[in-house]
Amino acid sequence: GISNMVGHYAKIVSFYLLYRAIIRKSMTEPFASIFATLTRKTRDLAEMDDIHREVFSIISHDLRAPFAALDSLERILKNESWRDIPEEDFSDAYASLRRSTHQARTITENLLHWAATERQMAPSSNVPISAPDLVGGALNALETIMDTKGVSVDIRCDGEVAVMGDPDTLEIAVRNVLSNAIKYSPAGATVTVEC
Repeated sequence: GISNMVGHYAKIVSFYLLYRAIIRKSMTEPFASIFATLTRKTRDLAEMDDIHREVFSIISHDLRAPFAALDSLERILKNESWRDIPEEDFSDAYASLRRSTHQARTITENLLHWAATERQMAPSSNVPISAPDLVGGALNALETIMDTKGVSVDIRCDGEVAVMGDPDTLEIAVRNVLSNAIKYSPAGATVTVEC
């Protein structure tokens, strides 16, 4: 009778509930996890894309000035109007050319280092580096711009001071900071580096 029929209905309901739980567990939850992972990855890629756009915007802006100077010099040389330029103005143009070439080279080196780091091709190391050596190495690359602008750099570092990090990355960072300090200092100024 009735108890037998109720037992069959209970089995059917049990099988339905088990089936529903298995389907929901094995189908819905993995897809929800995959969807959450994809959403997170999409957000991460969008943030990286924004960073890349900002970097390339800055680089294109920074490269515009050196290439404009090179373009102007090329036009002067092409038209042979350089012969009419007074020697003092020619010296100034040459100094501008040196600055522009240095600036373009520095930006290109920074860009190549950044790209290699992004692709994880540049091995990164974490070693102690003498702060005076780090500053001195960065200044070697800036001699032209320092001479042209008449800016001197006073390094006040204890020889025992060391920093931990990747030597190439730290030198690029220090060189960029010093380059900006020199660029935005008035002619004849002294930039002081303390470490």
